[in-house]
Amino acid sequence: MKIRTIAILIATLIIGMVLGSLGTGYFVRKKVKNISKRMRNPDHFKEFMMDRMNLSAEQQTAIEPIMDEHFKTRRALRKKHFQDLIENEQKFHKALEPHLEDEQMVFLKRKLERMKRRFWRKKRFKHRRRRRHHRED
Repeated sequence: MKIRTIAILIATLIIGMVLGSLGTGYFVRKKVKNISKRMRNPDHFKEFMMDRMNLSAEQQTAIEPIMDEHFKTRRALRKKHFQDLIENEQKFHKALEPHLEDEQMVFLKRKLERMKRRFWRKKRFKHRRRRRHHRED
């Protein structure tokens, strides 16, 4: 009788932990996706900021050009940062090359190429869905 009760309690605890982690993962992914979308699209960014600040029509008219300029500067900085990141990654690969085997270097080069292709792509994961559906056919 005690063993059965303990087993039920442990099973309930495990089910609760699994459901809690799945639920948390879902909501965190959804929140991060929304934030990412807002920060990459100028229209979403302006809409989000103006909605949060509860601006009047006059304020919106005055602030909109300032926000546009800020977003352009922000995008330029992100692009520059990404180029610096790629250059740093290439230096890292060159430093590792004498110490790694060919197969290991191929892995690193593939990873770098994937990183280069992935940046600033719209609908970044659309190509993955297409491949998966294509394989099923």
